[in-house]
Amino acid sequence: NVSKLSYKPETISTANVEYDVFITGSDQVLNLDLTDSDYNYYLSFAHSTKKKCGYAVSQGNYDISKNPESISYLKKIHLLSFRERVAMNALPNDYRLNSTHVVDPTLLLTKDEWFSIAESIKIPEKFILLYLISPKPHNFSYVKELAKQKEMPIYYINYTYTMHLGMHNLRYVSPEQFLYLIQKASYIVTNSFHGTTFSVIFNKQFVSELSHEKQHANARINELLIDLDLQDRIDQKKVLHIDNKIDYESVNRKVAELRKNSINFLKQI
Repeated sequence: NVSKLSYKPETISTANVEYDVFITGSDQVLNLDLTDSDYNYYLSFAHSTKKKCGYAVSQGNYDISKNPESISYLKKIHLLSFRERVAMNALPNDYRLNSTHVVDPTLLLTKDEWFSIAESIKIPEKFILLYLISPKPHNFSYVKELAKQKEMPIYYINYTYTMHLGMHNLRYVSPEQFLYLIQKASYIVTNSFHGTTFSVIFNKQFVSELSHEKQHANARINELLIDLDLQDRIDQKKVLHIDNKIDYESVNRKVAELRKNSINFLKQI
């Protein structure tokens, strides 16, 4: 359900007339570097008489613990949930008890629900999917070695202007086509959080590399894989490592329990 009105930072306070409850989330709504220090994402515009909640909010690479104003606005949120525990732990001890951990919204839906909106594209029966955020040279050398061993083509979702040789560069991939590629891939190589989550959702053989550059960049991938007992998927040093069979029966049970708890939080709101 979408409101008839759309709001700008300077007019969103008028929504107080229309609504009783406000929910912020998810993704990096706490990252002031991304929002140009817009505290509306912290629900600063909502009146004190309104119920304010947060679902799966994230700080990304921004450290909210070093910004007293961020903490001040978060303290005014009645029901608050985080996507990463590292952000929860940045809160003062007296407030941390009022927050909880929930899953990223992508994990609220099952693979059948996601695949129902997938849009097919012409691809071979067997292929390796490469999906990267901030690509690095070793990512390409790794996937090329894997392709050589598996004798499979590489399909690279490439949003840059650089064409990479030895693989099929896919530009302008829609969300629906992204879902189709994930579902159909034999192997997935990624360093993206959502590349990781959808690999899990669709029960794929995958590896997910962690960043070595930014302090909090790894938290969401690392915590998810720890919760699902999939820590071994973050090692790309050995190509054959990707063939280690994932016990998706166990993983799916864990995901279902996390999903249930997160939906219960939304019901609590």
